[in-house]
Amino acid sequence: DVEASLAARWDHYSDFGSTVNPKFGIKWKAAPNLALRATYSSAFRAPSLSESSQQQVPGFAIVRDPQLCPALDRANPNCEKFVPAISSGNPALKPERAWSATAGIVFEPGAHFFTVDAFSIRRHDQIDFIDPAFLLDHEADYPGYVVRNPDGTLQQLNVQYTNLAESRVWGID
Repeated sequence: DVEASLAARWDHYSDFGSTVNPKFGIKWKAAPNLALRATYSSAFRAPSLSESSQQQVPGFAIVRDPQLCPALDRANPNCEKFVPAISSGNPALKPERAWSATAGIVFEPGAHFFTVDAFSIRRHDQIDFIDPAFLLDHEADYPGYVVRNPDGTLQQLNVQYTNLAESRVWGID
């Protein structure tokens, strides 16, 4: 016996256009007590209003300034400093996209059954804030994100939602 499934989801977002995300599945009953199954699907997430708006939210971050505190020194006030951090949305965000695949086996030796499934999920253009410590370590790569006083001390951090690198997760269940 072979079972196959096909589904699709269509979404339309006024700011991000339309997207179609398919899902395919197949299950093969190889023997009366053994089945193999697999799926593949894609996903889409448009940025939320708070992630894509230009509204600013004040806060604070506790950071170590790598320029003024190259090595941890508790006596140096730049090694553990409270700094105003202004977070904001980003109207230039792209939507997040994801792809997932599963493969598994179902074994029914009697009244009980066992399943083993492997999965893999890949997310692309994840939306998140850049970590303040990373931002300070790579200050030259993010102009305008780190604001300094004339004496070189930190005045504030400007952090906004950004499309970050992709992530991959896999496992066995």
